[in-house]
Amino acid sequence: MKTVRGKRPVYLGDAHTDRLLAAVVVLTQEVGVLQRRVAALEAAAGIEGDDPGAASIAMSRLVNELTARAEPAGPTRQGDAR
Repeated sequence: MKTVRGKRPVYLGDAHTDRLLAAVVVLTQEVGVLQRRVAALEAAAGIEGDDPGAASIAMSRLVNELTARAEPAGPTRQGDAR
């Protein structure tokens, strides 16, 4: 597979501004994904968003879900493998 290499296109007149814009777009996409995940968790748990404790419950579930995906599937220590 060939990749075409060349200069990056400049849209806003400055390469640094273009990179900043690209970073903001990526972060905005990530926030959108996280908002959908929290909404899905709240809907699945039947949690209303108005209760202050409900937000912390939903966030703790989201953190648990994300850390579960990040952990390796196998044993983490040598003593665990039997």
